[in-house]
Amino acid sequence: MEINSLHIENFRSFQKSEFNFSPFYNIITGKNSTGKTTILESIYLASSGKSFITSHLLNCVSFHKQYFFISLIFQDSLRKKNIDILIGNGKKEIQLNHKKVKGFFEIIGMLPVVFLNYKVVDIIKGGPEKRRNFLNHWLIFMDPAYYSELSNYYTLLYRRNALLKNMVISKELLSILSNKIIPVGRVIQRKRKEVVSLLNNIVQKNLDKISDKNVKIEFIYNPSPTEKLLKNGMENTEIQRKRTLFGPHLDELEILMDGIQVREFSSLGEAYSIAFAMRFAEKESIMEKRGEEPILLMDDFFSDLDETRRKNVLRMTEDGQIFLTTLNLNIIPKDILDKAKIISL
Repeated sequence: MEINSLHIENFRSFQKSEFNFSPFYNIITGKNSTGKTTILESIYLASSGKSFITSHLLNCVSFHKQYFFISLIFQDSLRKKNIDILIGNGKKEIQLNHKKVKGFFEIIGMLPVVFLNYKVVDIIKGGPEKRRNFLNHWLIFMDPAYYSELSNYYTLLYRRNALLKNMVISKELLSILSNKIIPVGRVIQRKRKEVVSLLNNIVQKNLDKISDKNVKIEFIYNPSPTEKLLKNGMENTEIQRKRTLFGPHLDELEILMDGIQVREFSSLGEAYSIAFAMRFAEKESIMEKRGEEPILLMDDFFSDLDETRRKNVLRMTEDGQIFLTTLNLNIIPKDILDKAKIISL
């Protein structure tokens, strides 16, 4: 997998810019607020239909402008492809190979990316939704059907929660929605369980490469059993609480280091090491599943790592196309700089 070029208009600080990329290292450097992260954000948006900065895409439109436009050319093992995205007030148009598609769901998963920045530690230290998001992101690029299943589940969940918040509730309709959401939830949880087994197989190996400590890491998937929605008396409890009390939206991924909860007891350095090992496990498994390396986006996280961890992480980025932002080129090893394309902003 390789991104050849990127054209952006009215996207945050960029009015109209064109970038061509190397198939290996692309190091984006410049002072703060020059747009280093914006380049990665636009690539991530073309891949996932989302920004890693804002939940509202209109926030990406340049000040005093009416729209933003992204055009990205990439190639997989078969051929070159083109994704065009136009977002503005009252405007939303997405094209694949210059043909209009119905929405992001038709392009999500085509361009797999793995994203790393200083917030990667939230996978470890953050709430359960951070670890669910990690599993979802991984599965979207592993399994073409997963995004559709996940979207279907959350559509049903939204309808069910809206009904539970209604003052005059139809238990018959609630039962219908329960019977619809349960099989979808089962599929999602089965796939999450499978991917967690991959975590247990791969992360230990990656962690040994990153950290100088010899520790045992373990992942335990705790699904919230959707079947309990049909348990006697559960409807009344949910009506009182006005929300759906079981299902994949409440799953938890427990992470143990030498048998101890890492969320509560790991140091920041240990948490970073485990999170990096998880992201590289995602990258490795996507490669094995699809036969193509995902794009690696690394956003100026080096200042949060000591020199040993920094070198160990960079040693694991030798395969595939890499985009790396930094304020200071001096912290990048010379052997990487010698083979990288430097983009100065």
